[in-house]
Amino acid sequence: MSYICHHCPVDVLVLSDAAELARVLDGRAASEAFPTVRAYVLMEGEANSEKLEGTKVLAWRELMELGRSLPEAGVDQALAEIAPNQACMLLYTSGTTGPPKGRVGRQHLKRSAQQEHCKSFLPFAISQVPFSATTT
Repeated sequence: MSYICHHCPVDVLVLSDAAELARVLDGRAASEAFPTVRAYVLMEGEANSEKLEGTKVLAWRELMELGRSLPEAGVDQALAEIAPNQACMLLYTSGTTGPPKGRVGRQHLKRSAQQEHCKSFLPFAISQVPFSATTT
């Protein structure tokens, strides 16, 4: 994880819980371990923030609340600005034969995969929500 976070700028790092956060920080301050990360999101539980001065740590439920508080117009505008060929994620190899290598995933490919997944169990529900991974 350290290699990937230093290889590409990461704004938000999503982790399973506080124990995983402690493991990836490995006793370092958050700003030292991952300088570009502005927030850590924990899928379960809360975090002990003693080493996280100046960096947000959110529980998954807090992230969902933040999302619900966004004005619809802002979300619609952000979605309208996403191009089909825009990068939405980086997928990395395991690095067993050398440094991990990143592969860019594009919006249209992600959307196609979502549509096929939805069709497999709910043929009438096709996801229209694109994913966007941008850095500022």
